[in-house]
Amino acid sequence: MRTLGFAFFIVGAVVSLAFAADLAEFQLIVPAPDPVNAGEKVTFQVITVNRSGTAWGSGTCELEVEVYDKDKVYLGKSDKAKNKEDVAPGGTILDFVTFNVPPNAGGAYYYKVSYIQNTQRLAYSDFQPLTITPITVIAPEVKPPKDVQIGGNATIAYKNESKDNWKNYVGNISLNVLGSIYQKSVVCNVYTYHTPEKTFDLYNFILDYRSSKFDVTFGDIMPNFSALSLSNAGMRGVMPVIRTGPATTSIVAARSVDPKEAALNSSGTITANGNFARYVYAVQEKIDIFYDNSVSINYVTSSDDKNSILNTGTDVYPLQNKVMGVNFMIGSFKYATFKCDYARSAHSTDTVNMSPEVTDAAYKASVESRLGIFSIKANYQHVGTDFYSLGSPTIVKDRNNYDFMTGVGSPKIGSLNLSYNQAVDNLKNDPSKIITTQSIYSANTNLTLPKWPILSVGYAINDVGGLPVNSTDSVKTLNNKTNIITAGVSYSLPWWINSISIQKSGYKDYILANSTSEVALGISRNDKDTMSGTYSATFIMGDRISLNLGITNTKITNLYDLSVNVMDTYSSTLNIKVIKEKLVLALWGNQTLRNDNSLTAPAKTTTQVSNTELTYYFTQQFSWTVGGGVTNYQDTLTAINSYNYSKISTRIGLGF
Repeated sequence: MRTLGFAFFIVGAVVSLAFAADLAEFQLIVPAPDPVNAGEKVTFQVITVNRSGTAWGSGTCELEVEVYDKDKVYLGKSDKAKNKEDVAPGGTILDFVTFNVPPNAGGAYYYKVSYIQNTQRLAYSDFQPLTITPITVIAPEVKPPKDVQIGGNATIAYKNESKDNWKNYVGNISLNVLGSIYQKSVVCNVYTYHTPEKTFDLYNFILDYRSSKFDVTFGDIMPNFSALSLSNAGMRGVMPVIRTGPATTSIVAARSVDPKEAALNSSGTITANGNFARYVYAVQEKIDIFYDNSVSINYVTSSDDKNSILNTGTDVYPLQNKVMGVNFMIGSFKYATFKCDYARSAHSTDTVNMSPEVTDAAYKASVESRLGIFSIKANYQHVGTDFYSLGSPTIVKDRNNYDFMTGVGSPKIGSLNLSYNQAVDNLKNDPSKIITTQSIYSANTNLTLPKWPILSVGYAINDVGGLPVNSTDSVKTLNNKTNIITAGVSYSLPWWINSISIQKSGYKDYILANSTSEVALGISRNDKDTMSGTYSATFIMGDRISLNLGITNTKITNLYDLSVNVMDTYSSTLNIKVIKEKLVLALWGNQTLRNDNSLTAPAKTTTQVSNTELTYYFTQQFSWTVGGGVTNYQDTLTAINSYNYSKISTRIGLGF
């Protein structure tokens, strides 16, 4: 059952990228290498489409990845990568962002991708699977006192590279604790990062205590009060939860945005704006009523600290945002659950010069029903033109959303799901904006017959159109469509787990530029076809040898000039127990090939990485690892960018 569940995890998430109606759309999200080894870096290749009616200036948008554990509990996020070029409405951009995988990670994980502009998420993907190959860890034998039970492991790691004369070191300390104090659950995870640029970085930190009446979480949290007031925002702080009878009180005090000084070049000119530290304070009171009914009220305030940075840049002012929300849930009906959210915001764009607050409201209503193997869900959401909710960055102001989903499914057979989503903006018919309508149709099916391969197939259409407010005809100024087909299959045996998935997307922009070539061909410069595929396999050879293999291929074709961008990544990991329970040898590596014959930004590169580690167990609770590796990067078109360097690493593992 464990291997079957892992295989379903790999295939089940193949069919969704970002099918919500957003101001941007992810055409492609590919992590490489996949699987990735714990303690290494994984690079996410992301193609984003500008679905809005306005251009994105270079450096005004940011790509970010959030990582979650197997239970979809938030763990942390990557650094942000800014867009390096302008993106016109209907245009696309290829970005790369990396995430440092903690050395204590391993197994099935999830991630989400965000595309952000001015703290507003333009696109937010669904959960996507990420497989992490664990390093050899210690299985502690815990014999605690009766009332206090604590177990876990700690890792101290050091790496260095020959480039920069061995001054490019990276240190890590990770701690994982799981236990109970007088029958109350306690979890603690700490991961620090140390480099020459930043001697101490608390990369990930969670301390969680749970009891029947009181919970408290310190560190990296993602509170979820309601979709309109506080949700889908990773932050660092504290969140206590107090239960007294039918009432539950939740409090949040956290920093949601880290301070960042404006970037300056050698002549002192500002090259990128900074941002203030942002703090979130929130409280929610929820009362459970008989028969699964509840009502809650919450208040969220988000404020920028004007003293957190010295150099802000151009036109950067501290913001303040206040949101009051009310939520109702009626779950007492046998076959249906009703939910209603209402929120009102007050927003100031400059607290230094005391700019006046603008106020507006948002509301959402939904109904869910399940009749045997059939399910139905419908949502309606209205977000006012001047409604702001900094604690819930997925909320897009000035927009109405309509959602409908239905499905039929059985765990022993499979499922079929259909959905429709429409979004309409510019609710007050502002003549300076266009009225954009986005419609998304999707269908996916999973076949999970016992003892048979797990099969998954999906199809989606994303259609976007925009008209000027005072238009007297039906000529659109924004008109594009994306078709996405996905398929995956996996099969598991006790000694072999393998899965394969493919995705094909076609993007068509019907707005042609005023150029003879585009009109003559009937093809826009933005038109692209994208094909990607992944294959992963795990071989378990007895109780001493295991082998992981992964292949990722991506091909992006520009239909206007027929240029092709091909990226291939091959990865492998071999673990051998040379002396059982004493000596373990690990070999892993990956190779990434990129060949892009674009007329504007061609590329032809090869990256090869190889590593070796040897781990010796002095006892079951104490191990020492030494290793090394080589990285070789070759840039065929610009040879001066090529490099080659060696790596060394060591790690001490402690179990308790």
